[in-house]
Amino acid sequence: MNEAERIEKLTGEVAALNAFCLALIGAYPDRAELARHFNGLVESLTAQSLAMPVPELRLQGMRDFASGLQEAIRRYDELASAARSGSRPAADGTAQL
Repeated sequence: MNEAERIEKLTGEVAALNAFCLALIGAYPDRAELARHFNGLVESLTAQSLAMPVPELRLQGMRDFASGLQEAIRRYDELASAARSGSRPAADGTAQL
């Protein structure tokens, strides 16, 4: 497998992992607790990575992926709040009355 094929394979694996994470977020009963726990793990992983010679692009990739998952948790909470209050979600995932 050449480098381009390995990158394509990794891209597919990351996409599948992201989809799985989003499914877990959507099904998790206490997203506030999930967010707290996830944020703690991200901070710990980042601190461990900073203690080693890790390429900046890898750190940026971790930050970007974690930020995307944190945003997904926030959006799921907004959608759940909108459903409870009777408002409908907008196309961008925010709640509208």
